[in-house]
Amino acid sequence: MDRLAVLEATLRAHFPEEVSLAALSLDAAVPPLLPEEAPYAERAVPRRQQELAVGRYLARRLLFERGVPWAPLLRREDRTVVWPEGFVGSISHTKDICVAAVARADEVPCLGVDIEASTVSAAIQPKILRPEEQAELSHLPAPELARRATGVFSAKEAFYKAQYPTTETFLGFMDVRLTHEAQPQRVTVRVVRPGSPLLGLQLSGFLVEVDAWVASGFFGACQTVDVDR
Repeated sequence: MDRLAVLEATLRAHFPEEVSLAALSLDAAVPPLLPEEAPYAERAVPRRQQELAVGRYLARRLLFERGVPWAPLLRREDRTVVWPEGFVGSISHTKDICVAAVARADEVPCLGVDIEASTVSAAIQPKILRPEEQAELSHLPAPELARRATGVFSAKEAFYKAQYPTTETFLGFMDVRLTHEAQPQRVTVRVVRPGSPLLGLQLSGFLVEVDAWVASGFFGACQTVDVDR
């Protein structure tokens, strides 16, 4: 298999079977945005236009395979996708590829996927990592620290995408905490900021490295646990 096929297979293996997922190169020839979606790309540079086209094509294809008519995927004022009734979904892209995932909402209430290709720089790390996360990684050499910080960034992004359609609540990187579970590549992200209306909300998922990519996914029903306030 080529590297993109390996990535797709790896992500599919980590998501439950109820989730449909696909990955595609941003250089792939895909149909243009549907007329109702075209305004989203009017002021975008060509590469961003291609990102939008590939992302919506992938999501639309996955939904069509689930029996959903081929139709526009519109967006709300907050720029999130309006998924068809009864479905959840998530789209992510790097500079070279796009990944999309969809599922029935009654089977997978929350769903988020994220893919990263560039490591998080030392200047950005304090904006991504909470103090305790920085302390846990501080002994690592700079390249390894950057790689691990990228994983934290990806997981927090995927968690945000998964919870937002349900809570409609903004969360910053400092509002949530990543912990690794006993099972390899399994992680949990939890809201830990005192005063947050979502304090204690958590979701489990996975964090993997495939070739040059770091990818993460969260799925299932969010749970709320007691945390120190």
